[in-house]
Amino acid sequence: MGVNKDGARRFVVDGIDHPPFPSSISARKPMTAENRLKVLDKEKIYAAVLFPSAIMSAPYVGGPEDIDFRHALIRAYNSRVADFTGVDSARLKFAAPLAVEDVAW
Repeated sequence: MGVNKDGARRFVVDGIDHPPFPSSISARKPMTAENRLKVLDKEKIYAAVLFPSAIMSAPYVGGPEDIDFRHALIRAYNSRVADFTGVDSARLKFAAPLAVEDVAW
């Protein structure tokens, strides 16, 4: 990890920033969908699948008796990420988490 010529924190290998974010994008703040597309363009990647991270702990929030809260949390996440990827749904896809209580056995 180092600082590139623009003063941004990046992994710099042989003078090339990794990841190759445009200088307007910071690794320290949330990335907009438009900026995510800029990064994909710069990396010559057509599409990306966004995977949830913190929301994956939702099955453990509130204990087994708080199913309604977990469902609301997952619905809110899925709505937000659907709006985010809707900027360019051909290039931005997402893996939607679901509550395990919804799975038919």
